[in-house]
Amino acid sequence: MDRYDLIVFDCDGVLWSGGVPFEFAADTLRALQAAGKRLAFVTNNSRLDAAALEAKLRKMGFGEFARAGAAWSSVTATAHWLRAHRGEADVAFVIGSDALKRAVAAC
Repeated sequence: MDRYDLIVFDCDGVLWSGGVPFEFAADTLRALQAAGKRLAFVTNNSRLDAAALEAKLRKMGFGEFARAGAAWSSVTATAHWLRAHRGEADVAFVIGSDALKRAVAAC
């Protein structure tokens, strides 16, 4: 682990399952942070934008790690990609969650 500066965690199934945090997950994050590692959190849950994922991290007991910019969802990644690549596309038909629709509209 010494060679890594950043540790990226998938959330559902890694930090929690079915709304229940895994025992020792927070302790593991604390130990990594104490060792100087930066932490990031990702999910492919398209119902969650970054703010909602940060809120879920707090709800699950990981609030001390839920800092702005540390949480990315598929919605966040889609919006980021669209901002960088949308080119001439001014209108998009979005089939997906409300969070995805809001993110695309904000682009």
